[in-house]
Amino acid sequence: MIGQESRSWRLKFLDFPFDNLDEREFEEQLRLFVGREKAHAITVLNANKIYLMRKDRQLASFIFNSDLILPENALNLAFFLRGQRLKKWNMGGLPRMKTSLQLAAREGWPVFFLGAKQEVVEKMAQRLPPAYPGLKIAGYHHGYFSEKEEKAIVEQINRSGALLLFVGLGSPRQEKWMARYQSELKVRVIMGVGGSFKVLAGVEKEAPAWSKYGLEWLYRTFQDPAKINRYLKINCLFLFLLLKFLLKNKA
Repeated sequence: MIGQESRSWRLKFLDFPFDNLDEREFEEQLRLFVGREKAHAITVLNANKIYLMRKDRQLASFIFNSDLILPENALNLAFFLRGQRLKKWNMGGLPRMKTSLQLAAREGWPVFFLGAKQEVVEKMAQRLPPAYPGLKIAGYHHGYFSEKEEKAIVEQINRSGALLLFVGLGSPRQEKWMARYQSELKVRVIMGVGGSFKVLAGVEKEAPAWSKYGLEWLYRTFQDPAKINRYLKINCLFLFLLLKFLLKNKA
């Protein structure tokens, strides 16, 4: 948790806490984290995470105890329907990664990327420096590794001198990897970023503005119809919880 100064930011969707920060507040937290000698975990809360957390106590425990828990699009919908708007910046995971890269470039913080296919992470590493002048890429590694290779990857990250580590392994794999190695990593910030690498590499398009109220899944379904059954399961549960959330507020 980020401490007493964060109490005014902390909100709850039923039993799921998250931190409602704007961009400036997020940057302040990054600076605070980089100044402390420990690896701080930043996770997100969205419909998919809620679906997974209800079945996986280990995942839930890690997310609940993260240093920052940032809301994604479905939470915007929930609070909008309740007549309460979250801070404008809370519109998905990609803007947070972009903000982090901008700040890292300005402050000279080296970054490391872990995840995606080799060709994707390589392409992203080539595209980012022109987009973020001054960005120092300490290294990167693809996400297709075995459990036996994990220790060597942690050592590679530690040797790189990176301060920010972006982990794009998908959930729950990325959170479980972060939980397993948080105490061994010498970085100052570990951020789970899901599929953001593909967008920054130019392999996938960024979701359009209309998706910001919990509809990114619909956009992704158009791109990959094979995922429709998974999204239906996730959204059926979220709609049930959303109704419970709205009725609880009226009561």
